[in-house]
Amino acid sequence: MKFVDGRSFQTGLGARTHLWGGVSYFDVTGSKPADTVAHLLADYLTAKGWNIVKQGSTERADVVLTGKLLELFVHAKSRVGFTKMTTKTKLAIQAKNSSDDSIVRMTLNGAGSEDVFWFDPEDLEEVVNEVLAHSFSKLVQDTMVVDRMLRLTNP
Repeated sequence: MKFVDGRSFQTGLGARTHLWGGVSYFDVTGSKPADTVAHLLADYLTAKGWNIVKQGSTERADVVLTGKLLELFVHAKSRVGFTKMTTKTKLAIQAKNSSDDSIVRMTLNGAGSEDVFWFDPEDLEEVVNEVLAHSFSKLVQDTMVVDRMLRLTNP
């Protein structure tokens, strides 16, 4: 599963605005955001019972999923007594059916927010993961497998 980063702003994932001034920036440690999203999607689909063929495998896939990360932004704004965390995502997914070369395309949008008393970057990561999981569930909900091909349930 290959994803490319199509965000207009590709430096980092977002920022934290501190209560008394100053800004901290967030990024994906050790990898690229598009690669991380592709890995999360593969894990999600595997957990849902989909058979995922890893890139570089000699096994032929019935459906080849690719994607483009159009938006992934996080923001944490400190206030008196709490920090408001928000995230917004947008993914363009394409599934190419190997048997007939037909293509299914979907755009998955997600947004979420949460307030916390003590801010921890792991809390923000959890919000992002929940938003992405909700988007991934939309992909599973709006598609079905028919004769080893992926089809939209409501074209």
